[in-house]
Amino acid sequence: MRFKNLTYLFCIFALLLQASNSSAQVVLTEIMFDPVGNENADEFIEIYNAGNATVNLSGWKVSDNEAEDYLTPLDQGLFLEAGQFGLILDPGYFDYESDTYDGMVPTSALVLTIDNSTFGSSGLSNSTAETVSLLNIGGVVVSEYTYSLNNESGFSDEKIIPWEGDDSENWTNARSLKGSPGGWNTVSPQINDLALTDFWSDPEEPPVGTSFTLWATVVNVGLEAMPSVEFHFYYDEDVSGTFEASERLSTQTISALTPADSASLSVYIPVADEGARIFQAELAFEDDDSTNNSRILEQNVSQDERTLVINEIQYRPLAGRSEWVEFYHAGRYPLNITHWQFADANGLTDSSKRYTFPSLQLLAGDFLVLAADSEIFLESIPETISVIVWGNNAPALNNSGDSLVVWDASGERIEQVNYNPNWGRDDEGLSLERISPESASNEPLNWASSTDPSGGTPGRVNSQLYVPSLAGENILTIEPNPFSPDGDGFEDIAFIHYNLNHPNSRLDLKIFDVRGRKVRWLANNEPVGQTGEKLWDGCDDRGRTLPIGIYVLYLEALAEGDTRIEKAKRAVVIARRR
Repeated sequence: MRFKNLTYLFCIFALLLQASNSSAQVVLTEIMFDPVGNENADEFIEIYNAGNATVNLSGWKVSDNEAEDYLTPLDQGLFLEAGQFGLILDPGYFDYESDTYDGMVPTSALVLTIDNSTFGSSGLSNSTAETVSLLNIGGVVVSEYTYSLNNESGFSDEKIIPWEGDDSENWTNARSLKGSPGGWNTVSPQINDLALTDFWSDPEEPPVGTSFTLWATVVNVGLEAMPSVEFHFYYDEDVSGTFEASERLSTQTISALTPADSASLSVYIPVADEGARIFQAELAFEDDDSTNNSRILEQNVSQDERTLVINEIQYRPLAGRSEWVEFYHAGRYPLNITHWQFADANGLTDSSKRYTFPSLQLLAGDFLVLAADSEIFLESIPETISVIVWGNNAPALNNSGDSLVVWDASGERIEQVNYNPNWGRDDEGLSLERISPESASNEPLNWASSTDPSGGTPGRVNSQLYVPSLAGENILTIEPNPFSPDGDGFEDIAFIHYNLNHPNSRLDLKIFDVRGRKVRWLANNEPVGQTGEKLWDGCDDRGRTLPIGIYVLYLEALAEGDTRIEKAKRAVVIARRR
């Protein structure tokens, strides 16, 4: 008999222990104390079974620490399954036939109510922070939380990690109006969730012809470790808006990630084609939140700001020699000039008088010579230089001056030089050489007659000084300095480089002598870009050559929409060669 009694007591103790362990896993997860709708109908309390066994909620209660209310079933009973949410609605929700949460409550939720007309003594207070408690069948508090009062109306207090403690650090205001009744909280990380958090190109907008790298970052933002998964990069080559298997650039494997761990992935693209392009990065994996499993990257690939310039012109050759024009690729990256066109002034109005370039790509720093016929200084042209004979439709380069124009394949005019014989000595057999590819095409000071013994430098560096841009981070630089404007072809021109802080400015550039008298006004409220170049020939505003000595260059620039004036001052020296 004693044995039977002991056996009975042991079974009762085991059942109570099991009930205690399982009930400890049922917790509060959301409290709507200030609903957006009817105060007498739309309050709710949400619970969650974080354990691994079903819990019978018969005899369970909720309390506001003044009154206790028994949980009452509707049409689903009182058994809360493992991993299931329970939504305890105010009885007024049904009495007033409220529809505030209709369509929001998942069908998987267990919907309950209470045996009282309202929660606690008189509903959940909007002015006093009350402590809401969940009590098991034995009257033991298994979960308890004092809600905050910093919510806007209609925003509940939600638990962040459902199975963690009830301290205030694990609760916060819901992110969505009306909260998340009966479902996963808006503030809670998903259980299984890999997120593609970043997708970018390095560089962001690569110039045409350059290489670049696509990068992506994947983070485990979920609450559980995630297995290894596949990851894809795509390029929408046909611009269809969809990414096909044939457009896949790369497939990579991401190793298993624990919560908060991340992985970086990349794919190298050897050549950036011109125009707008669309790429996609994608996790090939189904998790609890698929909205963060892919990203789109739109990229704009542009040409160099400086592409092909007319660099040398032989408009008055020696008898038996050919007219020719030299082009120079002053950009940094490969340039495809297939189907580009060239003409003199006649081609401006008559496209049939334009010469069309054949299939040809130029590298940075390449020269190209276009000749009327084959009688040219072939012996002085390096073998690596492309020489094209344009044949019968060659334009005649007028000795009195002409307009030379270059169009790209789309028909956009990208270069035009309106040369004039007085830019140089105008001697037969001497070409006109451009001094700096960076300076304006039609700046007379940027052109001079060749000083090469052969009379020209087709396919070679010009005999006149080429001045690279030395602006760097300085707002104002001058090269050469000193310079000697004596007409001998050596350092006759001062190249003045400016590097402003804004892309659209109004520029004033004045030159003063040592007594403070203004002798030259190079720019007067002139609209300019962020960087550029002005040339000075050592003359004053009347065209008179100034004496040797020290002069002061003064720059002022005002950006569009700004009130602060950029200022810079530099000394420049006029000297004479001995």
